[in-house]
Amino acid sequence: MKTVLKVGMTGVLVALLNGCAVKTVWYKPGGTPEEFQRDYAECKYEAVKHTPPYYGQGNPVAVGIGDAIHQQDIIAAGMRAKGYRAISREEAKKLGLEVTPAR
Repeated sequence: MKTVLKVGMTGVLVALLNGCAVKTVWYKPGGTPEEFQRDYAECKYEAVKHTPPYYGQGNPVAVGIGDAIHQQDIIAAGMRAKGYRAISREEAKKLGLEVTPAR
C-alpha cells in the first residue's frame, strides 16, 4: 500500500512540475527550429552528464526532484550562454512566434 501511494504521489508531483515547466519558451532572435533542437539537445546532454548517479542513498523521490532541478539549471545556463532567453508563451505569441506544445 505504501509503495503504491509513493508512486501515485510521485506521478502527481511530476505532472505538477511538468505543468509549471511549459509556461515559458526559449527565444533567440533569428534562431531556427533546427538550431534550437540542436542547442537544447547539447544543453540537455551536458545536464545529464553532470548529474551524479543514484546509488540508493536517501529518499529516491527527493533525490529525483533535486536532480531534475539541477538539470534544469544547467540547461537554462547553457541556453542563455547560446544567446536564448526564456519568455512567456504569451510574449512569444505577441512576437508572432509559433509556439508548439512541449514534449
